[in-house]
Amino acid sequence: MLNQQFKKTNFSLIWVVVVGLFLTFLSAYQIRQWELQQAIHAKQMEVDKYIRALRQSHDNLRDLFRSIKSMQEIEHKANIDTNKKWELDQNSFHHFVKRHLEQERKQSLDALAWVPVVTHDKMLDFEQRMNREKAFQEFQIWEHCSGQASCKVLPRDIYYPIQFIENIKEHQSKLGFNLSSNIQLDQALSKARDEANLMVTVLKEPKDFAYLYMFYPLYDYDTDPPTAVTRQMSLRGFIVGFFNIENYLEETLRPSRYNPNNFLQIFDTTDSQNPVLLYRPQWLAKKAQHAQDIQEILPQVPVSLEFGGRQWSIKLYRIPSIFDFQYWYSVGAFCVGLFLTFGFWRYLLLALNRAVWAETLVEQRTQSLQTANLALQQEMEMTRRITEQLDASRRQFRAIFDEAGIGIVQTNLEHIILENNKAVHHILGYGSSELQGRALHDFVHPADLDSDKQLLNGLLMGDYDSYRISKRYLRRNGETVWTHLNCSIVRDPLKPFLISMVEDVTERHFAELARLEAEKKFRKIFENAIEGIFQCTFSGHFISVNPAFLKIFGCDNADILYQKNINLKRQLHEHPACYEDFMRRLTSNREIKNFEYQARCFDGRIIWVAETVRIAHDEQGQNSFYEGFIEDITHRKAVEEKLRYDATHDQLTGLLNRSAFTHHLERGLARLKEKEKEQEVQMEKMLPFAVLFVDLDRFKMINDSMGHLVGDQLLEEIAHRLRRETRGCDVVARFGGDEFALMLENMSSIKALEDFIERLNRCLGESYTLQNEVFNTTASIGIALANVNYNSADELLRDADIAMYEAKRQGRGKAVFFQSGMHVQVLNIMRMESDLRKAFERGEFCLFYQPIISLENRHTVSLEALLRWNHPEKGLISPDKFIPLAEDTGLIRELGLWVFEQACYQLKYWQVRFPHHHNLGVNINVSAIQLKQPRLVREIETIIHRSGLKPDTCRMEITESAMMNDPDLMLNVLKDLKGLEVQLYIDDFGTGYSSLSYLQKFPIDALKIDKSFIQNIDASDKSMQIAQAIIALGNAFDLRVVAEGVETDTQLNILEASHCHHVQGYYFSRPIDKEKTENYLSIIVH
Repeated sequence: MLNQQFKKTNFSLIWVVVVGLFLTFLSAYQIRQWELQQAIHAKQMEVDKYIRALRQSHDNLRDLFRSIKSMQEIEHKANIDTNKKWELDQNSFHHFVKRHLEQERKQSLDALAWVPVVTHDKMLDFEQRMNREKAFQEFQIWEHCSGQASCKVLPRDIYYPIQFIENIKEHQSKLGFNLSSNIQLDQALSKARDEANLMVTVLKEPKDFAYLYMFYPLYDYDTDPPTAVTRQMSLRGFIVGFFNIENYLEETLRPSRYNPNNFLQIFDTTDSQNPVLLYRPQWLAKKAQHAQDIQEILPQVPVSLEFGGRQWSIKLYRIPSIFDFQYWYSVGAFCVGLFLTFGFWRYLLLALNRAVWAETLVEQRTQSLQTANLALQQEMEMTRRITEQLDASRRQFRAIFDEAGIGIVQTNLEHIILENNKAVHHILGYGSSELQGRALHDFVHPADLDSDKQLLNGLLMGDYDSYRISKRYLRRNGETVWTHLNCSIVRDPLKPFLISMVEDVTERHFAELARLEAEKKFRKIFENAIEGIFQCTFSGHFISVNPAFLKIFGCDNADILYQKNINLKRQLHEHPACYEDFMRRLTSNREIKNFEYQARCFDGRIIWVAETVRIAHDEQGQNSFYEGFIEDITHRKAVEEKLRYDATHDQLTGLLNRSAFTHHLERGLARLKEKEKEQEVQMEKMLPFAVLFVDLDRFKMINDSMGHLVGDQLLEEIAHRLRRETRGCDVVARFGGDEFALMLENMSSIKALEDFIERLNRCLGESYTLQNEVFNTTASIGIALANVNYNSADELLRDADIAMYEAKRQGRGKAVFFQSGMHVQVLNIMRMESDLRKAFERGEFCLFYQPIISLENRHTVSLEALLRWNHPEKGLISPDKFIPLAEDTGLIRELGLWVFEQACYQLKYWQVRFPHHHNLGVNINVSAIQLKQPRLVREIETIIHRSGLKPDTCRMEITESAMMNDPDLMLNVLKDLKGLEVQLYIDDFGTGYSSLSYLQKFPIDALKIDKSFIQNIDASDKSMQIAQAIIALGNAFDLRVVAEGVETDTQLNILEASHCHHVQGYYFSRPIDKEKTENYLSIIVH
């Protein structure tokens, strides 16, 4: 104990010494920093003094040059007043600068010089003029060559030679030196000239002298020119000062020569990246060993000075030495701190030694007390451990009690609750405080209050120690909880109590009920299912079957199946091989879905069934039996068979349909290619096979006029005749509508095929008697001969279809064999049809106009609107090539309305723009298909109304053949159109078959003679007579007559002599576009 006390004492003394030394060093450091700051401040004041001296010197030099300039300006004004040209000579320059040079010698100004501006063309005159003066013999402008030698100047635009120099004895060598030959001097001269200000630069002279050059520009005017350009033009020259930079700075700054450790250095920092040393003490250069060790005293305080466009930086340096700064205060403070620390340490050492002696005495007296106290502590520790173990056991029991999965309730013998756990709270929905003090039977379902009364009495009487019973309780929210109650008694002699274990089995209870209900439902489904459900061993013994299974197989009693094994292969399956396949797939896949086969029933019927089964395994995983369900699909099979027939046959005629026919063609092509591989085709003379595409002529008219029933009867009769004319090996099909197809095989030759087609045409052309009506029709037939070049049946049918359309084009009742050129023609038509649909969307259509001229006054009375298609690749396409295609595709309706709308709006625009044509009309062609559209009249009325056009200026042209196609219908349409007050023209008159009676009925306003009659009117008497007859007919019916196709004077004269009203043709104008039409209409008289 005593040793420990000594250790504590030593530690305290060491701690005091450490703290004392720390405070001593800290105080000394702070005082040293203060002394350093004071020293730096003094150096800063010294640098500021140098800066002021330099600025004062710079200002004096600037004033010097300004005063010289002022004297020059005064003399220049005097010369202006006396009308003398100002010229600077040696005497004038000496007069200007002598006094100033003497004053500034104190500033180390070596010399002042005059540098004029000499251009290249005046250089020789300048040199000759200088040589004429006695003071300047052999004067010439020179510059430095290599090695600092002087040589003749190189050709330049401008020279800046030193003309006069004051203090010439010392600087005689500089006379004539071209300052612009030196890049550095030339840059300073240019900058001084352009900025009209004093400029400075430093240049190393021979013998390592650094000279400061100062340039001050003089101009022609009293004041400095305002811009750099005018300054360059009016520049007279420069006043130039020379300084020895070292002498200048030594004289100006007068730095201390007696402190070898502190000194100045001056840098030119105009180029911050490459500073240039301007000045350093001469003694430092001599002591080269110190030049490597110098340090800047004030690096954080940049001191700079701007002088003559240059930036000078002044820095104070020192040579490191132990006596750079005097730190007497910090040294004194350090010594005082050491003294105080040692004194305090000595005092504490004496005080602590006395305290150790006192503590040792106390320690000896307390040792005995500690020994007695140790025994007491050990006894108390044992008591504490026993108490902690008891508490841990109690907490463990409480945790088990609270966290038990079943409810635990402690009650007295009167069933009053004493303790309960969390599971009880969850079961009953009450908290612990709510259950405390209440009787457990308060929560029992009313129906179960007395269920364990007798068992409880036996427990209390000591007959047994516990009992178990199922019991229901009521939750707080009224729900019923099903539980298993295990009640036992603890027979404490002082206070016995009951322990009730309550297990919530509600979910288990309802799961059992659900299982029983599911079994009931399964049994019900099993008994009432329409599919047969069964379990059967692999030996053929049925374990279970449902009534549907018995019904499917015609069995009255299931016991027959249960009591004996059945040979499923022979007795149940119609085809034994099918049973073997069934068992093989079942054993390999473990299950089969929808296995279809024909089964033999117990009553002798043969039915189709679909069976889905799986293998069931025993506990060892071995195949025990298989089970599944079976469905009677006999009816479905019959329906499928009918559907397959319907899918391949036409319902009306019973012939094959397109799909089945295509399948036969594919098979025929495949056989043909197989024979081609075996080289049999070359050996056989018979044709491979031919495809005939048959389309009835005028069937639509019969179908529409007589009704679909008669049409169907006609198709059935056609099918009957086709069957009758073809052979057993031929294939006949109906594709739909009035289209039929035949596949003829084994034809001996082309001649035999042509004979067959001729017979077929005669047969189909015979009369048909349907519903007491006799009909005649023909058929157009396209024939394609099969060959190995066809890759599919669709290609063969396509070519037959193309040939059929060619037959239609040639006339009714024709038969045409497919030729390769037809395919190209059809492709062109298809491409044009595709382009036609896109052309309308892309706006590729436009209108051309051809004038119609009156022969009475040769005025333009109308314009015929002619549609043109501006194809992006083929150019302009005439209507006769695309209008029939538009009529076939149905685009004629939209296209015709577009033409009508464009023509009406355009005519209205021209009537307004050209007042002399305010009664101008427009002729618009209308096709027969347009006239059959039910809304045509209303749509035309809407267009005329919206365009604002007068109806009588709108002239609709209808071909004679279109009018005679259905005269009665046309008569009604023309009357409706006439009700709009539009003009109606018969186009191409003379080419149709109209009668005079219809000409009287139709509300016609004019006739247009077809151009085929006009073209030959001057060469053919018949053409002239026909034209004159039509003109006479028009006059007789009070109709205007328009002659188309007029191209010559002779034709025009004949028509004029025949009293024709209007003419139209190339003689006057070809069809022209909108822009050219506007130019045409702008002319009043043609």
